[in-house]
Amino acid sequence: LGCAMTDAEAADGVGAVAPGHFTDQRHQRIHAAIARVHARGDTVSLVTVSDEVQGVPTDYILALTDTIGENWTYYAQQVIADSKRRRGLLLLEGVENTLRDGQSRRNVDDVLAELVSGAVDISDDAPLAGGLLPEFGVVLHELATEFDRFESGGGDGVPTGIPVVDEVTQGAHPGDFVVIGSRPSMGKTALATGMALHMVQRAEARVLYFSLEMSRTALAMRIVSAASGVPMATMRTGLMTVGMRKRVHAAMTDLHESAGPLFICDDPSISLERLRTRVRAAVRRQGVSVVFVDYLQLLTVGAGADRPRHEQVSEISRTLKMLAREVDVPLFALSQLTRASDNRQPRLADLRESGSIEQDADVVLLLHREQDMIGMPSSEATLAVAKNRQGALSHSILSFDGSSVTFKQTERA
Repeated sequence: LGCAMTDAEAADGVGAVAPGHFTDQRHQRIHAAIARVHARGDTVSLVTVSDEVQGVPTDYILALTDTIGENWTYYAQQVIADSKRRRGLLLLEGVENTLRDGQSRRNVDDVLAELVSGAVDISDDAPLAGGLLPEFGVVLHELATEFDRFESGGGDGVPTGIPVVDEVTQGAHPGDFVVIGSRPSMGKTALATGMALHMVQRAEARVLYFSLEMSRTALAMRIVSAASGVPMATMRTGLMTVGMRKRVHAAMTDLHESAGPLFICDDPSISLERLRTRVRAAVRRQGVSVVFVDYLQLLTVGAGADRPRHEQVSEISRTLKMLAREVDVPLFALSQLTRASDNRQPRLADLRESGSIEQDADVVLLLHREQDMIGMPSSEATLAVAKNRQGALSHSILSFDGSSVTFKQTERA
C-alpha cells in the first residue's frame, strides 16, 4: 500500500491484490481508496488517498510509506501468500471440526471433497500479473495465432461423430458446456456413448464418463454392442453364435487398444463437489480431454440440499459451466426435458427444473422421437442444435437401432 502511494507503477498494479487479501480493516479501506482514486484517473498520492479514505488516521497512512523498497511486486506476492496461508488454516480447521463432530450428518466423502476443492481454490487464487489487463492488440495477436492453427488443420474442436453437430460447431471445444436434452427413453445415453466412443476411437480423446444411472458394466455392454453390432439382448442371454462372439471379442480388443482411453465413474450418489474434485484430478493426472455427465438432474448438492430443487439445479448447471472453463475441456451434460415436450418437438424452455441450464450452455442438442399409441418411440429421431453460442443452428434426422442402441444420421430434416 505504501508503494502504491509513492510509485505510479505500483499504483497501476493495485488490482494485483484484492481487499480480501488483507485482514486489517484499515488496510482494506486504504486499498479500496487507492483503487477508487486510480479508477477516476487521479494521481495516487498520500494527499489524494488521505482525502478519499474514511476511518483511518492520516498519521497511520503516512507511516505506511516510511520504510518501503522499490520492489512492489514482492510485497504484493507476500500479501497474497499470507492470505492463502490464513485461508488454508481456516479450511483445515473447519474440516477437522466437521470430521470430529460425531453428530454431523455430513457425508465424509463430501467433506473430504470440499477439502480438496477448497485447497485447489486457494492455490489457484488470482496470480500476480502486475494488475494489468491485456490490451486489445494482445488479444488480436492471440486470435491471429488461432487463425493460423485453424488454417493448418489444427483446430481444437473434438468431433462428435454426428455430422449435423460437427458441421455447425466444428466439434466440441475446450471450455464448452454442451447440454443434450430429451425425455426419458429417447436415447440420450445412447447418443452420448456414441459420441464418447467416436471421440476415443477417431479423435484420440481421453474421455471421462460419469454414469449416475447405469453401472459401468451395463454401460460397457452398450458400448461393446454398438461397436460390434451384436444386439444387447443376445449378449445378455449368453446365446451368441460363434460369429457373434468373434465380433464381440474383436470389438473389445479394439476398444482396449484405442488411441484414447475411456474412464467410467458409476457412483450413483456422487455429489457435485466430489464430481468437481474428480474432474480436476482426472484432467491434471490422467490427461482427460472430454467429460460427460449422465445425467445432470441426478447430481446432488452437499450443502443447501433443503433448498428448492430449481435452485439446486441452477447451482449444478452453473458449477458445471464454470468447471468446463476452469479445466479447459468440453463438458457434456445430459438433461431431462419436461413432459410438455412428449408430443411435440422440444424447445429450449423444456429443459427441466431450471432456466439456468439454457442460459449456461454454449451448445444445446435436443433429441426427440415420436411415440405410437402405446408410447413406444419411433426408430426415427430428430436431433436439433437448438443453441450454438458460436455458430448456426441446424437439425437432422437420425435412425435408431434398438438392438445395438445406436444412432446414425440419415438425412437433413
